[in-house]
Amino acid sequence: MYIYGPQDTGDKLNLWSRLSSFKTNHVGHYIIFGDFNEVHTANDRFGSVFNATGALAFNNFINDAELFDMPLGGLRFTWMNKSGSKMSHIDRFLISHEVMNEFPEVKLEALNRAEDMQVSLFDKCGRLKEKIKGWMADKRITENTRKKLLQDKIQEIDIKLDNTCASLEEIDERTSNIKELEDFMRMEELDIQQKARLKWNVEGDENSKYFHGLINSRRHQQMVNGILIDGVWNTNPHFIKKEFVKFYAQKFDNHESGVRFPLITISNCLSTDDNLILEGLISE
Repeated sequence: MYIYGPQDTGDKLNLWSRLSSFKTNHVGHYIIFGDFNEVHTANDRFGSVFNATGALAFNNFINDAELFDMPLGGLRFTWMNKSGSKMSHIDRFLISHEVMNEFPEVKLEALNRAEDMQVSLFDKCGRLKEKIKGWMADKRITENTRKKLLQDKIQEIDIKLDNTCASLEEIDERTSNIKELEDFMRMEELDIQQKARLKWNVEGDENSKYFHGLINSRRHQQMVNGILIDGVWNTNPHFIKKEFVKFYAQKFDNHESGVRFPLITISNCLSTDDNLILEGLISE
């Protein structure tokens, strides 16, 4: 997520609040980088006024959002005016602990300023985007492989349960595998919801995928993953439907209501009276 911080203090506070709220409501791996237009301490500025109140609010935002400020290697300051009389460290990379745990050896190093002048911000963001896309592709392959392994193992144990030859260890393993598989599906749901909201913000009412994303998400939340049949947890959709039909069939068969609904026959043709009404004059 690229950030270009505003100059006004009130606008900065609003931005920190929105970023913190977004991260809290959307679980995921976060890399928030750019020109935040704010510093941590007075040592991050040279030749310009240090705003202690703004720095405190910025530091509180980083702590509350549970972000890690990557240490900068190479140079102390990230911005300098042409005369060199004013310098500041306002460009930062804030990463979530999830990213830090997966890439513990990641580091940040500033380019020398002569080289930095020849490299546009667009090029930098483009290279970073390609790196993130590659990482996401590798992560998706790993997760899909793991999901397939979990599904195969659950199916293998289900067959043993069906033949009443599964051990207690295998039953516990099955429960653990189902929970892990549901966690994967939940994360995919959150990812779809987040992408749908972003597309909604960009495309507005024209984004029909936003509604499909919400519908599919709610459908999954309301889906019955399994039921207990004769003391055995069953996740086979065919058996689940069959058991539901059986349950409600018994309920309706045992119902002693005297209410009888008449048989209604729907005709494809209008009657003579209906034709006369349609062709007749309109009355007040």
